Amino acid sequence: MAKIPQILQSHINTAFPANVCLVGSVLPNGFAQVTPRGGTMVFDDEHIGLWERGKGSTTETLVDGKKITIYFRKSQLRADGILPKGGIARFYGTARIYRSGPIYEQVWTRLIQPEKDRDPDKKGFDVLLLACSILLRRGVDFRCVVVGDGAERKRLLAMRQSLQLENHVEMPGKLSFGQVKSWLYRAAVFAMPSVVTPEGETDGLPTVVIEAMASSLPIVGTWTAGIPEAVHEQVNGFLVPPNAPELFADRVQFLLATPDLRARFGTEGRRLAEMHFDLKRKASIISELIRQYVGFSPHSSPVSLPQSEHVLQSQEPQ
Repeated sequence: MAKIPQILQSHINTAFPANVCLVGSVLPNGFAQVTPRGGTMVFDDEHIGLWERGKGSTTETLVDGKKITIYFRKSQLRADGILPKGGIARFYGTARIYRSGPIYEQVWTRLIQPEKDRDPDKKGFDVLLLACSILLRRGVDFRCVVVGDGAERKRLLAMRQSLQLENHVEMPGKLSFGQVKSWLYRAAVFAMPSVVTPEGETDGLPTVVIEAMASSLPIVGTWTAGIPEAVHEQVNGFLVPPNAPELFADRVQFLLATPDLRARFGTEGRRLAEMHFDLKRKASIISELIRQYVGFSPHSSPVSLPQSEHVLQSQEPQ
């Protein structure tokens, strides 16, 4: 690919969402395939990087040696005299696929946040696998077990393979509660790299975090939704921003190398679980609140509430 003009580089890197680049290739049947890709960026003066998160025909056709065309259009640049008539720049090149290693991680690091948010599911398993890849590159001795099943399993297995993590990451699928408990008792650190989707959805406060605390495990989580309500920074674990595999790997590595801190975090996590998340204790608190503020007890008469225009009545009018 020829050199990418400096004057265009910042425009390409800020093209999302109004002027997203188009990636053109040829399908096996000979027809052209042109699709918008928000994960397009200028990697250096001679290369355009693309984080491909899709699962369709474009992903299937992107292989080493594939001829592709990148289209960038911004009408304002035509008015400014930077681009010719039509305001379109075309870049022709040959694809080189990286499924792991420094270039792979650089592209992820430089990827714009909206595309990062669209890539993983809410539990952030992609981030966890990337963090494991970083630990492997650093020479850290570890074993990660990802429990669960679902629509993302096939893709995550492929990602595990592409990152060469088969000997370090186990994915046993769906397990019984007893089997999950067994893994919790054997673990040294519990990882919960939850993320927030572009629609604002997140994983709330996963029950498994409470179960890990009750199992006296130190936790590495993210500053999302209800997780900080359970995981207190440097009290029973560490919290990092979502979609930050490097920072996540840092905290896991530190805990693996610091058994005394793991024990202290685990003990404090167990204490917090018993204090704030014990079911009988919660039920007692709620019962007391009901008696205090509503005036209801199991032996009292039903409370008559005034009707309001803001309350929908399900019963038939008398």
